[in-house]
Amino acid sequence: MLITNANIGIPFAPNFIISEFWHGIDFELDDNLIKAAQVFRDWHKKPISIIRTYAPSDGWGYHVQKLAIDLSPTNVNEKVKFHNDYSEEILKYYKGERGGLIEKLRMLGITGFGIESAGNHFDKRPGNTCKITDKYGAFTIFVWDGYIDKTTGKVISTKNYSLAPKDLR
Repeated sequence: MLITNANIGIPFAPNFIISEFWHGIDFELDDNLIKAAQVFRDWHKKPISIIRTYAPSDGWGYHVQKLAIDLSPTNVNEKVKFHNDYSEEILKYYKGERGGLIEKLRMLGITGFGIESAGNHFDKRPGNTCKITDKYGAFTIFVWDGYIDKTTGKVISTKNYSLAPKDLR
């Protein structure tokens, strides 16, 4: 879908309008990323904010390639719970529990799942950059500003790394 100033007030998902994805620059955004944002919103059952989509000034990464979205709860006081609930969903999926948030996102072609201080991240990175596989293909899990405690599934530190299967056992 074309994200542009001209269609800024148009609703295009049950809980979103284009202005939430547009940050001053017109660009094409994969429809499945928009659907994934709605899946995230349905899962959270509370308002969320799209905090980052296309970011050409980043110089690298999937936001530059128009393949990523970061979101955060609209209520700032829910941020830690939002991060922890997402990390628990990721851990449950990795351990074989299906039918939750991550599987719904995988069915939309989402291949990158990240937890960052600014918000929760998802993207459609190429499979050759991913370390884990499932029936939908390759995917990766990363933590930008912390790491996931392997026992609790909680974000607890300030390291930056991409998780491999051995990190989640």
